[in-house]
Amino acid sequence: MLGGASNYLKAAQILGVRYPAYSQVLKVESITLLGFAAFSIYSGVLLLLKKRNAVKRTQLFLVSYFVFHVLCLVAVHGFDLTPEAGVRFEAIFGRTMLYSAIYTVIWYLYLSKSIRVQNTYSL
Repeated sequence: MLGGASNYLKAAQILGVRYPAYSQVLKVESITLLGFAAFSIYSGVLLLLKKRNAVKRTQLFLVSYFVFHVLCLVAVHGFDLTPEAGVRFEAIFGRTMLYSAIYTVIWYLYLSKSIRVQNTYSL
């Protein structure tokens, strides 16, 4: 998750000077990333305590985290960027979305299909 945050900081450095409206977007993204950090901690604690709804909450976190990265990639097109900047941002956000997709698929499938998870959380 912190890797995604560093990508946003790179993007902010590039966009912040040339596009003042991006500073507002960056604030929303930063608050959202903090929310995801809190949600991931909450999910982890639920899993650790073996709560009944832990798996569903964690799956919700995983899907929403991926959707957030997809929306960030789409949002890049909302700025009137130079072609060079557009390519750089698509690379930054596209890579983050790809990593998020891989992370989400692996963990979602594990939480859905694992017999160990089913036995541990009485699914």
